[in-house]
Amino acid sequence: FALAAFADALHSGTKEAYLHEALRNAGQQHDAPKWQGRLFAAGLVAEALTALLGGWLYAEWVHAPMILTIITATLGFALTLTFPKVPRLAEERRHENPFEDLKAVLRWSLREHPRLPYLIVAPRLIFALTGTLFWAMQARLTELQ
Repeated sequence: FALAAFADALHSGTKEAYLHEALRNAGQQHDAPKWQGRLFAAGLVAEALTALLGGWLYAEWVHAPMILTIITATLGFALTLTFPKVPRLAEERRHENPFEDLKAVLRWSLREHPRLPYLIVAPRLIFALTGTLFWAMQARLTELQ
């Protein structure tokens, strides 16, 4: 769960930031809400389809969902390497080191914002609990055959 949470944290917001920078670079920043909505909707449709497909594949061959996850993650990573480099405006950065920017945002999010820590932690906690219940249920279902 910790590895999945770490991967999700690195992924979270990255595609939105890239889309924002690409649209601004193309002079179409006013279209950002429309494209953000399309990106979110496409993600939900993909999750729904893969949830259905994953259940069917699991019934056919237990290892298939994991193998397809590895394959699609590898293909996704390879696809991101083909994306064009989108320049960021220099005046938007507070520090030369991007980790200093990240540290400042993290400190503000966790210490200075009144409710944001709960919004960050609660969904991850629910995700971890549901994942634990899912895997515990697998053992029980196997026992029941």
